[in-house]
Amino acid sequence: FWGDDDGRAVILAPDGSLVRELTFGGSAHDYFFAVTPAVGGGYLLAGSSASVHHRTQGFDFWVVRVDGQGNRLWENSYGGTGNEGID
Repeated sequence: FWGDDDGRAVILAPDGSLVRELTFGGSAHDYFFAVTPAVGGGYLLAGSSASVHHRTQGFDFWVVRVDGQGNRLWENSYGGTGNEGID
């Protein structure tokens, strides 16, 4: 789940082969550290982002919801002026 500057995740087939690589984020550091199935299908990817609000320092908690094919349905970041994410 750790990317260089963007949050990354993969969708794998039952045999372990790569189906699709997902990349989300902006101009700063963004990371995913957890994934869980979402009610109604798809997945919630959770992590930290310094990009969503174009912050110059610190991270916000960041959640991206994707459908079963990995298409982004929505994303939100949560935090204030401090460092609420994991850096």
